[in-house]
Amino acid sequence: MLEEQKEIDVYESQRFGLALSNLSDTQVKVLDDELDKVILNIKVGELKKGDLSHLRVHKFSLNGQLALLGYSLTENGIEMRSFTISKSN
Repeated sequence: MLEEQKEIDVYESQRFGLALSNLSDTQVKVLDDELDKVILNIKVGELKKGDLSHLRVHKFSLNGQLALLGYSLTENGIEMRSFTISKSN
């Protein structure tokens, strides 16, 4: 018998949406794949400590640069809070 999958709502903060608008189509596709990883395993990101203990950060490579995806769990699903890419020297 197949295991019933629970639907998870994904919300996007304004800050996250603004960060997405600066990405190329190729980068958005990579980010979408990483978002799927988060949705399938909400604990994939590292849980922060202290004042940020409500936040998890998933680290991955995007075009050879470190990308950080910040998200938090809510009663209704997952809220995507921030997205940053490290700058090249």
